Amino acid sequence: MYLTETEEILEAQRGNEEVLGKILQKNNGLIWSIIKRFTGRGYEVDDLYQIGCIGFIKAIQRFDTKYDVKISTYAVPYILGEVKRFLRDDGPIKISRSTKELAGKIREIQHRYLNDKGEEIYTQYQNIQPLKLKNVLSDLMYEKTTLKYSKDDKYGIIDIDGKKITDAIYDDIDTLQFKEGELLVKQDGKEGIINIKGTMLVKSQYDGIEADKYYEENTGYKKDGYITKETTGEGYRYGYINTKGKKILENKYNELYRITDINSEDAYIICAENGKYGLSKNGKQIIKNDYQALTYNESNNTITALSGKNYGVISIEGKEIVPFGYKQIDISGEYIYGTTADGTTKVFDSKGNEANIESSTAIVNVKNTDYKIYINTTKDKTNYKIYKDDKELTKKEYTYMEYLYDNYFIACDSNGKLGVIDDGENIKIKFNSPLKKPLCIDGESFDDMSGSYNIKIDHDVYVLMPSKNVNNLFVNDKKEL
Repeated sequence: MYLTETEEILEAQRGNEEVLGKILQKNNGLIWSIIKRFTGRGYEVDDLYQIGCIGFIKAIQRFDTKYDVKISTYAVPYILGEVKRFLRDDGPIKISRSTKELAGKIREIQHRYLNDKGEEIYTQYQNIQPLKLKNVLSDLMYEKTTLKYSKDDKYGIIDIDGKKITDAIYDDIDTLQFKEGELLVKQDGKEGIINIKGTMLVKSQYDGIEADKYYEENTGYKKDGYITKETTGEGYRYGYINTKGKKILENKYNELYRITDINSEDAYIICAENGKYGLSKNGKQIIKNDYQALTYNESNNTITALSGKNYGVISIEGKEIVPFGYKQIDISGEYIYGTTADGTTKVFDSKGNEANIESSTAIVNVKNTDYKIYINTTKDKTNYKIYKDDKELTKKEYTYMEYLYDNYFIACDSNGKLGVIDDGENIKIKFNSPLKKPLCIDGESFDDMSGSYNIKIDHDVYVLMPSKNVNNLFVNDKKEL
């Protein structure tokens, strides 16, 4: 029968050793990651590991399941505390009989591990390791359904119930950065890619492989392709394999990276060959390798290019939209500002048409909204204004402004004080000197956040924003934490 984490903990607290062993196995990587901090202290690492397990068991025994926190998070201070206590009190350390018995039980449980059908698993393998993910903020997250095992100094993978997925045929197996569900495998000094079902996605024939770090909201890094690396007499050369495993760029480029911000499955690749840059789309060249530099502009989906000593702008389709002849190109929102050698500035929209706005005014589009922030810079000061549908919404002077969410903005007034306003210029968080403490926007305390809030930090303003929509958005400054 499948048990949730909470149910497993409650069972372990009731004295179910099999479930305790299962929880330990799941968190084996966490315990080892902490133990590694204390290597080189003159103690056997296995002994320290057993001490860490004791700390973890104490955490389980004292864990209150009503709190919205993971056991892995709760257990860290217990593991650290137990190991530090061991090192501090050593003189030599006297370990109690009960502790030794508990450590022995842990070892026994780990070797006797049973699945939910009562079947013994893992016993035939020399070593079992979790596969740590590399694309998350926490370094304590793992592939949930797949484990790495060793046999005769080779590696394979099994599922969480001990069923073999691949034979032990690889020199090493590791997770691929920014790519969950896929694994980097090494054979005879060459790298390839398999998925967690054991299917070969990229044959082991390259000196190096990495994910292209393409990110798309809701799907995360699922749509990553692969940058391949081969060693030549002139150094590394790079190529590209798309998400379907098809080679679309050969390993001949000095530098190669995917434009990661285009909301498209198409693989736009900026690549350098012999010191000159170009752009390809799904392996087809759309900008020739004729330029000293290419820079993708996320805000207006264009490419700034350097030819000789002059800059111009090229569309993502490869069409020149701002002619080369400018000593400097600046991008602000959808607008392009080209400055000539004599200091004259022209303003263009994202299609290359001259825009009817002053060159001293920058316009920033706010993502996923109809708002725009106008930034007017003069010799003496910079002034920020909010516009919507070409209508100015602000009348006061603001020396800084940053979109927060919904219809709320962080703003700095003419006196240098910071606060939060809405699009009607109503004050939602009182303007004060730079705020160092978080302001909770719906009245809950900081301790009750439980991951339900994001923290927006800008110009020393700390605001807790709900991750989900709520009705009562802001509180007054008396709710400062």
